[in-house]
Amino acid sequence: MLRKLKLIVLFYSSLCLWFGELYAQEKLKLYLIPGQGSDHRVFQDYHFDTSFIDTIHVRFLLPNRGERMLSYASRMAEQIDTNGYYAIMGVSLGGMIACELADKLNPDKVFIVSSAKNRKELPVGYRTQRYVPIYSIVPAGIVKAGSFVLQPLFEPDRKRHKQVFKSMLKDMDKRFIKRAIRLIVTWNREQSPEKVVHIHGAKDSTIPIRRVEADYIIEEGSHMMTLNQAAEIQKIIEVELGGTCAAP
Repeated sequence: MLRKLKLIVLFYSSLCLWFGELYAQEKLKLYLIPGQGSDHRVFQDYHFDTSFIDTIHVRFLLPNRGERMLSYASRMAEQIDTNGYYAIMGVSLGGMIACELADKLNPDKVFIVSSAKNRKELPVGYRTQRYVPIYSIVPAGIVKAGSFVLQPLFEPDRKRHKQVFKSMLKDMDKRFIKRAIRLIVTWNREQSPEKVVHIHGAKDSTIPIRRVEADYIIEEGSHMMTLNQAAEIQKIIEVELGGTCAAP
């Protein structure tokens, strides 16, 4: 009888050890959502430890005519596997989408970079267009062409990766650029979601820091810092995710 009891204890001890090792080996999935005028290339200089983190790029969908942010985020959510540990990192428009996904999916952590957690953090220019939608009467082709002119004016340090930014904008669907403006302009989120880590640049001209309550401020960071200062942002994310992945 004692021998049988010892065998049962040994069996369950081995089983618990096996499950513990399996659990410890589970990677965290980090979903990356780019900004309005960019794509996966904006994350090209991030080199997370692949034994710890799997990075997955979320593709933009073409917003439907008249679609709002919450509806759009719900469609984007279909690309995210909510099994196991996972986090979301969103840049600019991608950060706003990530805030909506924070409520809908309840990820372990959400990072937003050069973005806003609610409409009150958006500059006045975006918020007033909700009532005076000038953008809506401008053809999509002109909206896209204007981005090539305005982006370098508002964010001069774009020149550090000039060809990458130019190429990403060139490859973007002109309909997406115009409809994405509407997503931002009509965004009606009033409260910031929980579990959001906000990383913002002190020299962001597109979404000025004075309206933003950020958890981390990159002193020389502009709206383009996701690519221009990738190493500094990656360190912040790794520190934050270290606690998440070590959770029991």
